[in-house]
Amino acid sequence: MLNKLDEEKFDVIIVGAGPARGQCARELSARGKKVLIIEKSPGIGRPDFSTAGTPRETFENFDLPLELGRGSWSKILIAANNDSK
Repeated sequence: MLNKLDEEKFDVIIVGAGPARGQCARELSARGKKVLIIEKSPGIGRPDFSTAGTPRETFENFDLPLELGRGSWSKILIAANNDSK
């Protein structure tokens, strides 16, 4: 039995539903592209971790729902090893 998606045609397939990919899908869709987003987690914002920090201004500037962000921070510390060996 064919899945309904097997019969569909897409211009772009995006894997992962994080904020950047969601915005990409929104921009492409606004330009008339047929976009499919594939997300392995049961919902947006799951699992509850991130490999990056996104300032609140990013959500505001790109009109993204704040629910896509999973926490907040007030300062950041960047530490690096200065070993020149």
